Amino acid sequence: MVGKAEFVRGKCTRLYGSVQDIHHKKQTELELKKSYQALADYKKALDQSANLILTDEEGYIIEVNDHTCKLSGYTRYELIGQHTRINKSGDHSEDFYEEMWRDISSGKIWRGDLHNKRKDGSSYWVDTIIVPMKNEHGIIHQYLAIRNDITEKRKHLEAIQLQNEKLREIAWTQSHIVRAPLARLLGLIQLTSEDHC
Repeated sequence: MVGKAEFVRGKCTRLYGSVQDIHHKKQTELELKKSYQALADYKKALDQSANLILTDEEGYIIEVNDHTCKLSGYTRYELIGQHTRINKSGDHSEDFYEEMWRDISSGKIWRGDLHNKRKDGSSYWVDTIIVPMKNEHGIIHQYLAIRNDITEKRKHLEAIQLQNEKLREIAWTQSHIVRAPLARLLGLIQLTSEDHC
């Protein structure tokens, strides 16, 4: 609302102006404010629970959160501007990375486990989701990697697989130890039954 008063000899003689209905505009502003708050809350929750890496369309790091720095051993300053290859362990094949890039560059969300390397050379595993992010023209201009540390789970899984392998070896050995005498007994039984015929 905009208005102006006209005064003649100190008395208000006329009011004029305009009134505009801005209900929808204010409602939109409030909804936008709520959306920004929700996004800020989501970001805060993600920052507290996951490793986040934001890259440009070529894989060069634009932003990382504190969890990423802690897990990788690199500072934010050391990571920003580097290619994500800085964490590459050498464990995955080139085909693995080519398939991942083919998926995300086509707009698909990629999910998988990555074996990475820390600054000190030690390794770690992350369950990773890479989300292609598009600009207002629908062109991919960034990628957001949301990663969760699964190093301990992988260690336990590898220990279980090693134990299972040992158990298979023991079972194979035991089966041969038991089978050899049984085979001889069966052979003797067969010989004796042939003698009685």
